[in-house]
Amino acid sequence: MRTYRRYGIQGFILSVVFFAGSFAAAQNADLQIENAYATVSYSPTTGAISIRFSEGWADAVYTVHFTDPPATARVRGTEDSAFGRGRTIEVSGQNGNIHTLTLYRGSPFVFLQTTLENAEPEQTLYKRYTPFTLTAELPFAADQLKALGTGGLSGVDKQSHSGSYAFLAIADPRTRRGVTAAWLTNERGSGVVFSDTQNNTLSLEARIDYGRLQLDAGQTEALETFIFGGFDDTRLGLEAYADAVAERYAIALPPLPVVYCTWYHAGASNERDLITNAEFAERHLKPYGFSVVQI
Repeated sequence: MRTYRRYGIQGFILSVVFFAGSFAAAQNADLQIENAYATVSYSPTTGAISIRFSEGWADAVYTVHFTDPPATARVRGTEDSAFGRGRTIEVSGQNGNIHTLTLYRGSPFVFLQTTLENAEPEQTLYKRYTPFTLTAELPFAADQLKALGTGGLSGVDKQSHSGSYAFLAIADPRTRRGVTAAWLTNERGSGVVFSDTQNNTLSLEARIDYGRLQLDAGQTEALETFIFGGFDDTRLGLEAYADAVAERYAIALPPLPVVYCTWYHAGASNERDLITNAEFAERHLKPYGFSVVQI
């Protein structure tokens, strides 16, 4: 009986040690969310947040560097009226900010948003704020890339362009593979995207210009939403960005009219030719969507 009790106590202790070790390992396991387009991971041991895309430069790993470094994180479900159901990694910053990285089932983008908390003991004025930057080691020289933004087509390094309002597409012109980085919302602040390169490293800075964002001590403010995606053809990334904006704001445009304007063909034209052209258009072009003759 005593022998049985001795082994029972030893077994109990071993079980406690085993489960404690398993719990610790689980606590240190990476958090991960994914959909058909992207995988987002968070490492509790290092605090590193990484993004991989199935399109674009599939070998590239994009690291997210929050201005307020991560302290803890958790995975939770989310639902949005425009984008439906998704999964979110919610990161609590060391200074009280909350960062979210969300994947929705049908969207090719990672949605990033920061809720800023004024941790100062007094009111603080934010003229601009950079919630995070993104970096990636590419499998080729980054100076081969081209950027397209509101300033037109340029190089990617900071000497080539001084940032782009709302969006920035970066691609390899030889393959058109690349990324689209954009501000989905610009409701209280004006989003700007900056890029730079150094050897094989691509970096992106997501900045919001507020002019005058005033927060009292302890007050919080949900900042603008940023989206980031990888694409085999970056032009399609820009189309996907436009579609995301339309979904976010429930934009539904009426059908576009198909118009023939006489001015670029026959000036003001005349009554006889205008009737002839209109009758021709009605017979031969209207079945294909033609709708307006303009003088």
